[in-house]
This record gives sequence, structure tokens and C-alpha cells, in this order.
Amino acid sequence: MKKELEIQGMTADTPFGDAASAIILDRLENMIAHEQGVRLGEDIEALHDMRVYSRRLREALRIFKPCFPRKRHKDIYGRVRDVTAALGDVRNLDVFIEYFRKFKESGDLDPACADAADALTAWAAKQREGLRENMIAFLDQADLAELADDVRDLADAPKDEDARDLLERLAASGVSVARTGAVPDPDSAGLSVVKHGQEGFAEAASRELMARGCIRPRDYKEFRDVARKMDAPGAPLPLLIADPVAEHARRIIPERFEAMAALWREAMPRREDPDIEGLHALRISFKKLRYAFEILYLAFDEEKRNAVYARMKEYQDILGDLHDADVFFELGYGKLKNSVKKDRADSALGFALLAHRLRQRREELVAAFYALSDEYPLEALQRDLWDAFHAGYAPPPPEPQAREQASEKGEDED
Repeated sequence: MKKELEIQGMTADTPFGDAASAIILDRLENMIAHEQGVRLGEDIEALHDMRVYSRRLREALRIFKPCFPRKRHKDIYGRVRDVTAALGDVRNLDVFIEYFRKFKESGDLDPACADAADALTAWAAKQREGLRENMIAFLDQADLAELADDVRDLADAPKDEDARDLLERLAASGVSVARTGAVPDPDSAGLSVVKHGQEGFAEAASRELMARGCIRPRDYKEFRDVARKMDAPGAPLPLLIADPVAEHARRIIPERFEAMAALWREAMPRREDPDIEGLHALRISFKKLRYAFEILYLAFDEEKRNAVYARMKEYQDILGDLHDADVFFELGYGKLKNSVKKDRADSALGFALLAHRLRQRREELVAAFYALSDEYPLEALQRDLWDAFHAGYAPPPPEPQAREQASEKGEDED
């Protein structure tokens, strides 16, 4: 895992809210550091890096969403998403042009096939000029300096006291906080809680705290929802921003892993008839898991996480190359159909050869994915990922029943 993704001075026990502030600010500063390079347009890597960090910033905002006021978070997340989208069209054409440049450099291309590759590259370069103008216009209008200031202001929000801290502080100061089923003490100066089944701890505590000025009226609903989770006898307390970042990671990472694993299980029985769209969905799911892993790196042992990260990247690289080959194949095939329609036999031959080579490349990458899945299967990735958690934070292993159900699902689809 790249060192620039890490922030010094934090550990697995760092409060979630503190980690949110530090990590979001880190992703922000890395994103805006590349703006000048994007505007100059002399190095395509500046655009690539800015787009990647806009995605990492979005993912950090998504993961740390519970730390922030909802409306401000929604507004800022949407504006960062717009930055990613504005950079995307030009970046996609950069990838396209570079792909066909390397394709030609690989050699042994039929002259007609090479001419078709040149024609596609020239088309992409022309398209890029107009899209780059649109991108610069967006950057001027979006005012990234203002967006950066708003993100910095948002990153201060987790410093506010969270709901459970407030309850614990009130209890420590002598305020009687009654819980579910408790018989209210009419002489108590603390919170007046009606017996469970009539109103419950959540509603009464929220109204009482608001009346005392301890929470703002606009926070009433959010506080009530948090407190409501404490109503069920024996239920674990909800994870809040004062809890260690690793506690949140042991919930978030398994959720992301299982979303990816469901797509993986669907792909495995289809070796002889691969579902390309399903593999593209798996690529996106892998990317989300990897981004979450990067953001929540504090929860993992450094040496072990680097090994797991390298394995994740192997899968994502193969699936990413497959996606490119598939997109470019469809484009080449579209050009072929257009040439045939216009009765241009000279260009049709080149595009036919190019489409054939791209189809071969797609088949090679599908085979590489399945070969890697045999060498390093889903169970091994999960074992190593769970093992990489710091001691005491590893998620529980999947229930045997869940494994059997997953196996049955695969058998049904086969």
C-alpha cells in the first residue's frame, strides 16, 4: 500500500471522528494539488492522479458519513462527484489513446489493422480537444478553492460531541438516565422515562435533553435514532464517532467484502460461458473494497495489509484491463459496422482485424482472471484479509450455514 495514503500519528484505536477529519483532509489536499497540472495539460498523469484522489475523497466521505451533518455532507459529496465526472471523459480518452499506442508497439500487426488503430487514435485525439475545453470550463465554474474550504469546514464537524458521549457524561455528572423497563423515580431530578411499551428511553431521553438545551432541536431526530438502538435489552450500543476506527472497520470491510463475494460466486460457475457484464460489476465491487481498505488501513497490521493489498490490486488490474478491452472492442466493432454500411472495404478490413485482436485480448484476460481465482481463491483472500486485522478487531468468521447457502446458490446457477 502506497505510503502517501497513510497518515502519521493515528492507530487502530484512533476515534472514528478524528480519523474522518485527518483522512478526508489528506485526500482533499492530494486532489487539489494536481489542479494546476490538469489545467496545463502537459502531463496526463496529473489528470489521472486528480481523478483518483477525487474518487478516494468521495469514498472517504461515504465511509465517514455518520460523522457529519446530513445536508452539508450531501451537498459536498455531490460537488466532489461532479469533479470526478468532469475529469472522467478526458481521462477515458487518455487511456484509449495510450492503449492503442501500446497496442501498435506490441508489433506483428497487419498493416490494415495498424491503420485502423491509427484512425481510432486520431478520432479520440480530436474528441479529447473539445472535452478538455469543457473540463477547464467546469473547473473555472466549480471554484475548487471554495469547495476545498467547504470540505475543510466539514472535516471539523466530528469534533462535536456525539449522542452516546452526552448520555455517559450526564450519567457521570449525577443525572439519572433510566433505561428500558426501568421504573421512573418521581423524585429523580434526572430524565423522566416512561415505562417501556408506552414511550421508551429513546423518545423520552431525546425530548428531555432537547428541553434542557443539551441537544439542538435540529439534532433531535438523529439523537433519538441513536438512543432508540439502546432500547432493546441486551442490544449492543451503536458504533459512534468516539469509537475506535478499527471497530468501524470490522463492520464496514465485511460488508464490502460480501458485496464483492456475491458477484464472485456468480462468476465462478461461468468459466465456459463468462458473463462479461458480471465481471465488470465485480471490477467495480473490488474497487470499492480496495478503496475502503485504503481508507480504513489503521485497522490492519502494516506488513499483512500490504500483502493483501497487492493481491487485491492483481485482481483489479486484470478486471480493469478486461473492461478496457471490452469497451474498445465494442468501439472497434462499431466502426467496422459503419464502414460496411458505407461500403468502405479498405477500412472495414482493418477494423475487422482490430476487433478480432481485441476480442482475443478479452478472452486472454478472462482466462487470466479465472487462473488467478484458482491460484488465490475467495476463501484465501478472506482468510488473509481477516488475519490482517489488528488483534482484537478481526470480524468473526462466516457462519457455516452462510457458506452452505453460498455453495447451494452456486450449484443452482450452474
